[in-house]
Amino acid sequence: MIKRNLIKGNILEEITEWLKNLDEVQCAILTGSRASNEQKIDFLSDFDIQLFVSDLENFRKDDSWIEEFGNIMIRWPLIPGPTFDSKWITRLILFQDEIRIDFQITLTDNFDTGKYDAGFQVLIDKVGLTPNIPTPRFLEFNIEKPGREQYEIIINEFWWDATYVAKYLWRKEIPSAKFMLDTALRYKHLNTLLNWYIGLKNNWSVNPGIHGKNFEQYLDVKTWNAYKETYANTKIEENWNALFRLFEFVREIAQYIGSEMGFKYPLETEIAVRKYCINIRNRNP
Repeated sequence: MIKRNLIKGNILEEITEWLKNLDEVQCAILTGSRASNEQKIDFLSDFDIQLFVSDLENFRKDDSWIEEFGNIMIRWPLIPGPTFDSKWITRLILFQDEIRIDFQITLTDNFDTGKYDAGFQVLIDKVGLTPNIPTPRFLEFNIEKPGREQYEIIINEFWWDATYVAKYLWRKEIPSAKFMLDTALRYKHLNTLLNWYIGLKNNWSVNPGIHGKNFEQYLDVKTWNAYKETYANTKIEENWNALFRLFEFVREIAQYIGSEMGFKYPLETEIAVRKYCINIRNRNP
């Protein structure tokens, strides 16, 4: 078992030395936050590593090759296999000593120099795959401008899904109401609008991060506080209040995007759905 010394920060060296001794590994590239000068890292940051190998069989068979590096606390997926591309095997590993390594593994023939614009660090290259990788511009995950149809669809979906929240709240079906309020309205629809809002204010040259993790960094204090006010606990009345605060917030954000990009905000739809939700809220059980 390799003895860890995280205080000295040599864990990446230990990973590299371990991988060098795996015969099938011909190239190993660190990606993600630890390979980017654009992102902050901490002790919880994963080591995202791509492995290019001569033969996938041992990696597909089991995780005995990983167990040589340390005791596994938990892994995902449970059984080795592809999760995003049939040519790749995914092994996300959290070790007992709290080190997490996310492996994506494929045959050396699948190497593509054009996939590293978000930053990279070559750990091992036994066969000369990496010299022609272009210098990262860190543009891969920047926000893309929406078209008129995208804008119209996301707002229409927001107001459609809002009717479900009202229905579930009136029925006092709090699990269903919370799912629609938090997952559909906020994370699916509002967060998309906020990405566009941030993109507009930053010349489409920033990355707010997955699930809006960097929203606070890019939003002014007033907008950030208004966003936080759309959250609620599990009390029915508080969720009604959060829903209507969310309505106000979405209108402000979406109208700003529309005015800046020349898209028409569907005010008539909003007014009709608001009225519908108010009527449901006021109806006696």
